[in-house]
Amino acid sequence: MTSFADSEQALHDAAIEAAAFDGFDDFGDDAYLEGLRALLQALDREAHLTPVGQFAIRGLITDALKSRLYTEYGWARYPECASARVDRPLVLLGVVEPAQELAVRDHPAQPLGVKQVADPNSRRAMDLVGVGRSDPPPCRA
Repeated sequence: MTSFADSEQALHDAAIEAAAFDGFDDFGDDAYLEGLRALLQALDREAHLTPVGQFAIRGLITDALKSRLYTEYGWARYPECASARVDRPLVLLGVVEPAQELAVRDHPAQPLGVKQVADPNSRRAMDLVGVGRSDPPPCRA
């Protein structure tokens, strides 16, 4: 199997292909590459992964890169969100178990469900950030 460091472009290509349905291909500023390359080199040197482990880690890295594509899309579509004021304290909630998701679905705090944590690019997560919507952004500048 190809080394992780030698797979950098293939991992990016896999993320673009995974996000192709939405047409995303902009990873934004290259500043993240230093950390990604350090991770890939460390995986080659230190991880001693089985083939199954290598496959799983490649999937996780591809998912992280896909998430970056969605994030960059959101910032490009709604640049005014960067200057939005937070009028109230920002409260982070724990993960809601699947059995509790229906009970809190309409709660104004919108806690994350297990599915959104496992797949931040899920349709519900994308609905929250406006992918495929033409209405105003989810923030106010």
